[in-house]
Amino acid sequence: MNRMTKTVWLIAAGMLLMKAGTQAGVNLPEPYMKMAVLWQKAAETSDWLSVYTWVGPGNAVSNYCTPLGLRTSTWQRTSVAIGDGDGDRRNEIWFTEQEQGTHNDRITAYSWEGPNQALVQVFQSDVDSSEWDNISIAVGDADNNGSPDVFTVQLGPVGTVSNADRVAAFTWDGPGHALGWNTYVEQDSGNNAWSAWNNQSVSIGDVNNDGSNKVMIVAHSGNTDLFRFYRWAGPGNKLTSYDSDRGIDTTSWSKIALSIGDANNDGTNEIATVWQEIQYDPRDDEINMFRWTGPGNNPVEVQHALIGSYNDTVNELDVAIGNLDNFAPRGSVIVIR
Repeated sequence: MNRMTKTVWLIAAGMLLMKAGTQAGVNLPEPYMKMAVLWQKAAETSDWLSVYTWVGPGNAVSNYCTPLGLRTSTWQRTSVAIGDGDGDRRNEIWFTEQEQGTHNDRITAYSWEGPNQALVQVFQSDVDSSEWDNISIAVGDADNNGSPDVFTVQLGPVGTVSNADRVAAFTWDGPGHALGWNTYVEQDSGNNAWSAWNNQSVSIGDVNNDGSNKVMIVAHSGNTDLFRFYRWAGPGNKLTSYDSDRGIDTTSWSKIALSIGDANNDGTNEIATVWQEIQYDPRDDEINMFRWTGPGNNPVEVQHALIGSYNDTVNELDVAIGNLDNFAPRGSVIVIR
């Protein structure tokens, strides 16, 4: 093996090691995967994104940086996701946004280089003024074909039975490009005939740690909500059920958002959920952590009220798990010259 061949081989091996570390979530000396929480304060015209690290069940979160202020206009962020939307191996931070008092909504994406750095916008969709409002977003390889997908939950016009909803799929080729329309992968119409269940939030990831991504949705009806698990075969296909409805809750607390990811870098993905007290006091909200071993099993709560408290002035709206600042752990790539 000559010198040049050895260098190329070692670079390739180092990249494979780095990829293995990011995918497997090996315990790393520095915070790699983080949790980003989108929140608002009562009576303030601003949105905030707090970023935390977590070492696992039984431990509190730690602040990764000071909260990032987001809103200075009438546009309110309604959900957040972390993912590599264009396949360039760098994650973006994605938001759905709503213009207050209207049906105008849009999707934006930002890059972030970490603490003490500003968010840099890399994408903004056209404003959609229809009565179908994007209320949740997820980014990931939903059909396991090696290319990323962008999913949104869209809430239908007020006045339809149960407020109809649908899940839409898009592609994105990077900055300077619009979202490419794909298909509706699930619609609360047709076979469902405007069912009483409303999809609240969507996430893409290997939720049961078997090596393949699934699509997970939180659905709500009256005083009951649940987790739903799906597979997707790609463009032109609808979601197909992967397991029975799980995590059924009938209290006044509702699961309003979720995210799949390895929040504590131990090699096992968790489900982070935002719960809100919808019947008595919506100021009561918290983020709970679950793990799921697969079909036939219920998700198991591994930490309760990790973030959030009763009667505070902060409302948690959404949570996202991921490497939002594209942090590369030291020692992942070895180059010999």
